[in-house]
Amino acid sequence: MRWSTYNVEIPLTEKLKMIYNPFTGGEVIVEDSGGDLDADTAEVLAEAGLVVDGDEEAEYSRVRESIFADSTMGHATLLLTTACNFRCVYCFQEGERPRYMDDFTAEATACFLVNRVKERGLEGLRLVFYGGEPLMNLRALRIIARYCRHGLNGRFEAGVITNGYYLTPEVIRELWDLGVQWVKVTIDGVPPFHEKMRPARHGRPTFERLFSNMVKAGEKLRVILAANYTAETVEGVYRLVDYVAARGGQQFIDKFFARPVFGKLLCDSGADIYSYAHSDIEELFRVNMHAAKRGFPIKDFFHLGPCNFYDASSLAVDPVGNVYPCEGLVHFPEFKAGNVSRSVDETALVDVKKVERFRPCRRCPYLPACGGGCAVSALVARGSHEKVMCEKTFFERAGVRFLKERALSEITQQKEVAI
Repeated sequence: MRWSTYNVEIPLTEKLKMIYNPFTGGEVIVEDSGGDLDADTAEVLAEAGLVVDGDEEAEYSRVRESIFADSTMGHATLLLTTACNFRCVYCFQEGERPRYMDDFTAEATACFLVNRVKERGLEGLRLVFYGGEPLMNLRALRIIARYCRHGLNGRFEAGVITNGYYLTPEVIRELWDLGVQWVKVTIDGVPPFHEKMRPARHGRPTFERLFSNMVKAGEKLRVILAANYTAETVEGVYRLVDYVAARGGQQFIDKFFARPVFGKLLCDSGADIYSYAHSDIEELFRVNMHAAKRGFPIKDFFHLGPCNFYDASSLAVDPVGNVYPCEGLVHFPEFKAGNVSRSVDETALVDVKKVERFRPCRRCPYLPACGGGCAVSALVARGSHEKVMCEKTFFERAGVRFLKERALSEITQQKEVAI
């Protein structure tokens, strides 16, 4: 047996180190003695997938198969409208002609998705309703959710990515009745930071309304709180965390994640960030850990991917029913695979997903947690979705640090219990 190619060694103290494997999720803390391993330790390492049989290519093949593995659940991101009542400064849809999914397209979308689940022998369907602001087309959401729930005998899950403005008690109850389990609301800091980043078209402040709606949503639905920031507005996100924590947000926020605005991808937001590795990683780590210390569950720094891009069971549908491999590609007509009301070329849809774009990364220990980075970012920044968008620097500086701090905290707690 040999050490796995995908092990990450993390020094903890002068005598201890952690070995973590992003592929298996296995981790152990061992003495950093440099000597041979005893039989018991070797057995533990094997069980955790830290030592493996076979050569590097055989192990890479297993990782490759895992990245390309299709989910047993269908997944679709549905852009119900490109219209929005906000005009966020970083929005790539600003300036587009508002389009709404009509009743005919909503019914055709639902029928297409239900039939696809049945034809592919999938266990069920997960939907993400997106926009624009999806709650500005609640009618289409109703049609699709009801049809899918009935057509799949309840084997259906759904969430809504919303700015939160229309998330009233009446809408929350209806979403719950339709089978929606979660909502993701974005608030980019306390006032005036939020109002600067995400101004409403009517020109009036929205922070208090969004926060109130989010609290009410938490009574029935899981709530994910997201925050975007720039170097000039990140202070507002720290203050947002404190504001929500002081009002008991730990009781209704299911997860929190703050991230920098990615610019010059589909718009010119004044930033030149294409990936997490291109961002101020120290700030990204610090602001999310601030939330963790205030009691909020945060996104795992070691699992940015692989995302649904590689999953043949996953797709996106735009407001007129055009089908794309993922939601990030709906603004690139060359990736359109058909239309739900006519026909969809499944081969064209899947072939885009099954390109082995990450082969140059086959010896990188972070490949299982990354999958070659975002294909859409690679398309814009490097000219092709088949190229790598490397996140290695992010994992080295944020992922490793996250695991190290967690391990040291656990070691300290164990010592305190022993005392």
